[in-house]
Amino acid sequence: MRRSGYCRRHHGPRAGTGSTLKGTCAGSSSSGVAVSLGFTLDEIRNLLGLVEGGHACGKVQNAALAHLKNIREKIADLRRMERMLAETATRCEGGTAPECAIIDVLSGEPSE
Repeated sequence: MRRSGYCRRHHGPRAGTGSTLKGTCAGSSSSGVAVSLGFTLDEIRNLLGLVEGGHACGKVQNAALAHLKNIREKIADLRRMERMLAETATRCEGGTAPECAIIDVLSGEPSE
């Protein structure tokens, strides 16, 4: 699924370089790269649909920036979960103790 040239048709050569903005919006790489950026196959189809529908790169950029915001929110959530799990695991005595701070947190009981 190789797409290129969309922005070249709309933006032409880069000033002073003689090169084009080939694939800047449509993406000149395979969908594998888009998947590695966290886009689902449906999102990739939607992005390519924007390009094929004649929408400007700005719409694609807006979609990408919204996706970036979502990724940053997920990272913040993961960091909070990591911190909470690390703190809880540190309070756990391990071994054969009948009390377990991790189970207390999971069951909603206050840990001591």
